[in-house]
Amino acid sequence: MLLWGHPLMKLFVLIVSPSVSFLFEITICETIRQHFEGICHYFINRTTNGAMEGLNNRSRVILRQTYGLRNFQHLRSRLLAANH
Repeated sequence: MLLWGHPLMKLFVLIVSPSVSFLFEITICETIRQHFEGICHYFINRTTNGAMEGLNNRSRVILRQTYGLRNFQHLRSRLLAANH
C-alpha cells in the first residue's frame, strides 16, 4: 500500500494534475503516463534492465567483429563464451 508521502504518490499527483502551461511539460507527463507501471515496478523492486542491455551490447560488438565469419559454430561459441 502506498502512502501519500511515497515518491510514487507524488509522481501520480504530478501526472494527474493538468499541466497546460508548456508543451515540454505535457510531453513529459504523457511519457510518464505511458510508462507509469514500469516506473512503479522500479520503485518497488529496485531492479533495472541494465544487465540485459550490457549482454545485448556485448553480443552486437562480437557480431560486428566477426563479420564474414564462415562457420556459424565459431560465432555461436564466441557469443556463448562472452555472455557467461
